Parts: sequence; C-alpha cells; structure tokens
Amino acid sequence: MVKLNKILLGTFVIATASLMLSCSSKDDDNGGNNNNLVIPNQSTRIAVLNGTMKTTELYGLVHDNNGNPISGVTVGSGTAVTTTDASGTFALANIEVVKGRTVVDFKKDGYFTVVRSFTEADKDEWDVVMISKNDVSSATSESYKSNEKVTLETLDGMQVEMPADGYKNAATGAAYNGTVNTEMVYLDPDDDNFASMMPGGDLAAVRSDNSEVQLVSYGMTKVDMSDASGNKLQLQDGKEAELTFPIPESFKGKELPATIPLWSFNESTGLWEEEGEATLQDGVYVGSVKHFSWVNLDWPESRVTCVITVKTKTGKVVPRTIVHVGQTTAVTNAEGRAQCFIPENTDVDICIKPQDYGNYSPEVSVHVNGVAGGGTVQKELVVPDMATIKGKVVNKDGSSLSTVWIEYGLEETRKAHTDLDGAFTIMAPADYTGVATLKIRAANGEYFTKAIELTGDDIDLGDIDINAKIEYKEGGVILVTTDDDKTYELPIQMENNFDNGAIIVDSMLMVISSTNMGSTEAMAEDEEPDEELLWVFECDNYDSRMGTGTGSFIWELKSPQKMTMALVNKTASFTTRISDNKLSLDMSGRGVFINIESEDDYLQFANIDMEKGNANFVGSGMNFDILYHGNTVRPLTSKQMPAFAQKVFLLSYPVGLLMQSKYFQKGSIGFQNGDYNRFKTLATNALRLGLPLISSMDMGQGDDMFEVVYYGNQKLVIVKFDPSIKWDAEAAQTGSAFSFDAPIELVVVEGIEQEFIDMVMNMGGSDESEDEVLRTPRRAPHKLSFLSRLKQQLKPTKPTRKF
Repeated sequence: MVKLNKILLGTFVIATASLMLSCSSKDDDNGGNNNNLVIPNQSTRIAVLNGTMKTTELYGLVHDNNGNPISGVTVGSGTAVTTTDASGTFALANIEVVKGRTVVDFKKDGYFTVVRSFTEADKDEWDVVMISKNDVSSATSESYKSNEKVTLETLDGMQVEMPADGYKNAATGAAYNGTVNTEMVYLDPDDDNFASMMPGGDLAAVRSDNSEVQLVSYGMTKVDMSDASGNKLQLQDGKEAELTFPIPESFKGKELPATIPLWSFNESTGLWEEEGEATLQDGVYVGSVKHFSWVNLDWPESRVTCVITVKTKTGKVVPRTIVHVGQTTAVTNAEGRAQCFIPENTDVDICIKPQDYGNYSPEVSVHVNGVAGGGTVQKELVVPDMATIKGKVVNKDGSSLSTVWIEYGLEETRKAHTDLDGAFTIMAPADYTGVATLKIRAANGEYFTKAIELTGDDIDLGDIDINAKIEYKEGGVILVTTDDDKTYELPIQMENNFDNGAIIVDSMLMVISSTNMGSTEAMAEDEEPDEELLWVFECDNYDSRMGTGTGSFIWELKSPQKMTMALVNKTASFTTRISDNKLSLDMSGRGVFINIESEDDYLQFANIDMEKGNANFVGSGMNFDILYHGNTVRPLTSKQMPAFAQKVFLLSYPVGLLMQSKYFQKGSIGFQNGDYNRFKTLATNALRLGLPLISSMDMGQGDDMFEVVYYGNQKLVIVKFDPSIKWDAEAAQTGSAFSFDAPIELVVVEGIEQEFIDMVMNMGGSDESEDEVLRTPRRAPHKLSFLSRLKQQLKPTKPTRKF
C-alpha cells in the first residue's frame, strides 16, 4: 500500500489548481452546494507550538473551588490536545516543553482559562482548579457602554477602573464603540487552593533585565473583555486601566514595601514577566496596566533551591504526595523527594496537609527561616506510617482511567486518579479500622463501589472489574482557526459503508471516509453528486499502548462551483481511546486551509507557505468504528490461526498477520516463499476442510496468478500463488506484514458474514452477476483475484478522485 503521507501534499496542490481552472469558467451561482457544511465558529483552541513536543506522561484532575470535577475541559499542550472525562481527569502522552518547562492550557466555556507550567518532569500528576465565571466569591461580571467609565469590584475588594472610549478589537486593532462585556476574577494568596488556581503554579518569573526570580504574591487578577458578538477586546493604545489590590490578611501587620512590581503572565513560556509597578496608598496597592492578561502583584526575590524528603517514622519513603511549600506546592517522586524554589530572605512553612495524607493528625510541618539566594536548603518531613490500598481498575468496555477514593463513616479520603492502565495506590485513612467503601468514578461518569475491610495493614485489591461503557456518536467536528482570525467547523461525517472507519495495524493508524452528498434526484439519474466530502487521518508511528502518534490529516469538500480543503501534513498530533471495537480520536496540528470560489481565492492560496501553513486545527471526541485491527507475528504458527484450520495447515510461516474486524471474529494471513507445487499442496489441504469452493483462478503453470477460495459456515480460506512476486528475505524480517507481499499467501478467517463475502465478490470493476462469478472458476486476467479485492477492502487508500 502506498503510504498516504507521501501523496497528500501533491494531491492537495493538484486538486486545488484543477478546481481553480473549473471555477474560472463557471458562473457565480451556487448551484447545489451546501453552504452549511463549513460553519463559522467562535470558540476553539489555537494550537501553536512555541517549544518542542516530547513523549512523556502527564495525568491530572480538574475541579472547581469546591472540589467538584469539571468534565469537558480542553487540555492542550503545544499540538497535543485532550479533554477531561466525566470525572474531571485527563492524561497526555505528548507535552510541549519550552525552555525546560512543561506548558499546558485548560479551557472551557464558563470558566476562566488558565495555563499551568512547571519544570519539565515525567509522569507528573497535577491538581488544577478552574474558577467559574459565576463564582461570586472570586469573580464578577458587568456589561456597559464603551463610552462609560466603569469600576469593577469583587467581594474581596479587588477593583479595576476601566476607561471610557478605551477599547479596540483584539484581533484587528480597530477602535470599538458599543457594548462591552467584562468578566473579572481575583485570586487571594490566602485561599487554600491558591497554588492550584494560579497561572503557572510555581511563581517562577523573569525580570525586565532577564534575570530569573521567585515571586511572593500579594494577589492576582484577570479581566476578559468582549463585544456583543463575542469578539475579544483589548485596551486601546494610549489607554490604561487602574488596578487596586487589597492587602491579604496574612500580610497585614507586617512591614509593607512602598512599591511592588506588577507582572503579566506569558502563556507561551509559562513565566511571569515584569511590567510596571503598584504603589502603597491608604492601605491598598494602586497601579495601572495598558493591556489585560493575568496580572500579578508580586515581590521578587532571588531563588533558593529547596529539597524536601518525606519519610515515615520507620524510614519508608513517601512517594506521589503533595507538599505545600509557602505559596506553591511540589509532589514527591518515587524516592520520596520533592524539589522547588523558594524566595530568598523569606520565611516559608513546609507541610503536608491532612487531606493529602489519609486525613492524618496532627499536621506535620517544618519552618524555613529566610536565607540568602543562590543556595540550597534541605528539609525532611517525618510522617506517621500509613497503610496503603492498591489495585487496578479494569474496564473492558472503555477507558480504565478513573478517580478513586475511600469513604468511611461520614468522611472520605482525598480523591486520586489511576494511571492509563487503571493502576492506583492510595492512603488508607489514619486511625481507622473496619468496614469502608472504595468509590470509583469512571471516565464516563458512572460510579462503582467495592466494600473493603480496613485492618491497618497494606491491602492489594487486585483487578477490579467495572463495566463503564461510553456511548459513541459517530464522526465529529474539526475546529479551524486561520491566521486572519476566522474560525470554521469541518464536519467529520460517516457513511455506513464497508470501507468507512478506522484501521490499526502495528504502528499504522488510518481513518477514512468518502461521502457523496447529492440530491436524491441526481443520484437516481446517476449524475455527478452535488458535493463530495473526503477526509483522512493517517499515522505511521502509532503507539497502541499510549494511544498516541503523529501523522497527517486531509479534508476536502468539492462541488462544481467551489472547493474547501484542509491539510495537516505529517505534523498532526493524535490521541485515541478504544472501547468495544470503537475508536475515539482527538487531533490537533497546524497546516493549510483554503476556500476556493474564484480565481482571486486561488491566487491568495498560491501565496501560502505550505510548510508553515495558515491555520490551526483541533478536533476532540471524534468517534469511529474500527474496521480492522491487526499485528505482525514472526513466525505465524498453526496454533495462532483460527481453530478450525489448525489441524490442516501444520507448517509455520516466516511472517504473518493476525487480524480482527467488525466483519469477522479472527483471521490470519501467512506469507511464505514457494512455487506452484507448494500452492497445490496447500490447496489440497484446504479441500479437507469441506468448505464450498466459491472462486478460483488456475490457468495452468505459467506466469499468471493462481488462487482458490473456500467459504461456508462463516469460515473463509484463500490460498494464492503469484510467481511474479519475488521473496524479499530482508522485508520478511523487518517492518509490518500489512504492506508485505509474497509468492505464497494463506488466508484463514472465521466468523465472517455472507454480506461481507458478497461485497468482496462484486468488487474489481466486474459487470458479472454473483451467479456468473460463482459459475466461472477461470477468471479473465484483467479481473482482480478474490484476495486482491479482499486486501483492497482491508487496506483502503485515498480514493481516486476526478477533478
């Protein structure tokens, strides 16, 4: 099979150029095209890569300030994107690293967007709090005319004075007059969730002289502005907004600086950057900003490296535990160590909160007196020995990624999440023995329980089977954002055809569909369809365990008057989940997007840099049937074949392919070097199975292909000999058998439906009826063999198109 990523770009350019020629000769009327298939969209994640993508695991839980999980959050890192499930959990296998820092953004309508960033690490677990725009304890909103001077204020006393006649369209820079919708949030550093709510997460910053510092926060705020249509607004050039920060309770009674720098958050690097200052006036800090992002009132200090080791009283290390370090947090690694930065000359308390360690009491903490920057402080926390509960959630009908916790009496432990395989280890509650309940919240939101007896000792629950089936709706939508700030939705529609769906073989993933969308009258008269929709996802480095890979995406909508095309060539990032022979796909990447309706449109397209592209693409939760799932084996033995044929075909084959499909239960293809005599031996052995012969190609010894096909009782056997194919010993030892051909091929399949056999029999351009095919053992040389047609069905390539 020709690799799709080798022909995507050429097909894309040639098809577009051909369409331009046809467009230039046609009228401007719309004919029968469906303008609703490409729909402007106002909300999407722009996938821009500022660093490098690295393969590493990142897990996390997203919830609101009250601990309620938030589902449907778009979690993105560079070109990788996923969404939180019904339990608020997420997992990324590819993350963006910018100058040694992991950068991940979290977005959902109705919540303030937040970008989290920490020093690069592997298998991190993040706890992320998103603030609802309806949370009156931290946020406020107001609508007003742009010519009005308005003061926004939260319940905490944070104020922002917005100027009159001071707004512009954030994308175009054009002055704006009209209704202004504002949403404002304030983060109090005294809030227990401050470390999980704030942008970044570790208060790392860069001063105006590019020196790295550690911040002490006096509070943060963010103001989002939009017009009546939802377009983003910013402060007009030359205009400023005045900010008034209240003094947090924990700083009252202390000596306060006369001025404190203001910082804006760089969402690309995950760092705070110095920008202005605020002055202490009558018990509040007052400053101004010329544009809005997250704004932080922080005192900068040089960095001190802080290394914390957490052990139990008997000397056991305590891994994967949250440690609170001043205003930030860190998580211990497998050796029980955590490392972070603290500001110099600043007293810091280090502790493990009871909710993070089995609700133990009393809380263990150590104090760090302010020290000079540039050094290292090492501290040790000694906590009580605690029993652990471990197990593995097994969900055969969906993702095993789950949230787990223990309920006992009227209390519960902290919620934790499993890894991708469903494994978990959590602390048993301190000072409690007796009956308890393990609670499991699955990825689809269902709850499961398991009664357990807590004895004070470690418990291994083994596998815990659940049945949390995710309901799938086929297809989905790709969201497109072009560089000129236009947004579109590309429908990923599915046809109920044999060859529409997903194929996974070894490291190859392909999803493909071609749809004709003509009127009923036109199709009945065998006319050209009003519109044709084609889309393809393709990846040749797919990691089936992690469900990730990179590859290509092409989308094309063609009508007599216009064409809409999209291409992400080799750089699309894919994340998948598999359940019950269904595949759920997330995709993001950068590429080319064009609408061609005239020669002017074509000329505009001709100036696009095909390598850099002109648009960002994001799709989440697209669902497809898995047509075919296979893996290469070396060698293929008779015991690996379907059971009904194991006693007939006893020899092994140097390379083979094991298969499963929505159309059959189990199959195998064995590849072998051999001649016509070997073919006759296998064909004779196949006769012993007693299956009806439905097709044959046997023209005597010579240069032609020889094939026999037996089918009955949902069992299929094909033996093929093609003397024109030479045995490739090197290829037989490497690579995927999916694209391998050999002189001798043996196909054995069980559980295959008659409908599928009928469909394969009628492929290949033959005008013969099924009865004529079955009555004619000797087929004309120009007709496709049954195995060739079967392979064509199971190895779909991009369909041949007419432009």
